[in-house]
Amino acid sequence: MFKIAGITDEVTTCGCCGKTNLKKTVVFETENGYVYMGTDCAGMVMFGSKKAKNTKNATEEAQAVQYAKNLLKTYPADKVLAAVWNRYGFSGQIRNGKMQICNFSEIEL
Repeated sequence: MFKIAGITDEVTTCGCCGKTNLKKTVVFETENGYVYMGTDCAGMVMFGSKKAKNTKNATEEAQAVQYAKNLLKTYPADKVLAAVWNRYGFSGQIRNGKMQICNFSEIEL
């Protein structure tokens, strides 16, 4: 199963289709480590097709997870959830020491 770990511009090659020189990649955490995918392939993995709205949703969810991870370095989890809601419109929950922002995320607290 794939879990969104964030988004980066440091890896510019899609681990799914091999496309290179990408502006950003969605970072997925798997049982075997991390996989970096372009936003089109991330949309396909998460939502079943490479339609533009799926690519946009995949990108926004990855950005929200990355934003939350960055904020967790400074702020408590409840404040981070409020900030994610205000910025991206994603609600989340905290359960068993983990924060979930979207269906594909799970952030250790």
